[in-house]
Amino acid sequence: MSKLYLLVIFIALSLLISCDGGIHPIEEDTSTKPLVSGKVTFIGEWPSDIKLTYIILFKDPLINASDFNAFNLKYVSQLIPVGTNEFNFSSDEALFGEILPGEYSYFVVAQSTSETLQLTRSSWRVAGIYKDENGLPEGNISVPSNSTLNDINIVCDFNNPPQQPPGE
Repeated sequence: MSKLYLLVIFIALSLLISCDGGIHPIEEDTSTKPLVSGKVTFIGEWPSDIKLTYIILFKDPLINASDFNAFNLKYVSQLIPVGTNEFNFSSDEALFGEILPGEYSYFVVAQSTSETLQLTRSSWRVAGIYKDENGLPEGNISVPSNSTLNDINIVCDFNNPPQQPPGE
């Protein structure tokens, strides 16, 4: 009986010593999350039918209308006020999603004539596309781990809008 009693005490002590406070969420390591920041510049007169404007990042290219979906959508900035001339942004101030390390295929400023946020391609038009270091409007961006990308700038020229992705 005393061996059983000692075994129970040993197991109880082992459990008490090995537990570090019970079940709790693991703290998220934010040290490797990159920060992306920049400025959107608007040239020309804003279209009168625009209700919503956001900076949007897609993981994969928009080859057809079905690529404009919630699974491909990785980041949406805070709302850009209508009539703004310049808008400074930072990825740590998102309406939706976050920018994680990796390759992204389409970083744009998109505008909608709808007063509510919708995930249908026909509701949106692209006002500006991020250009690579060669000035090519491909929209691609490479985000390394544990880094800060400053000066990720997009120009929206309402007098010379970019080519639109496929529609519905």
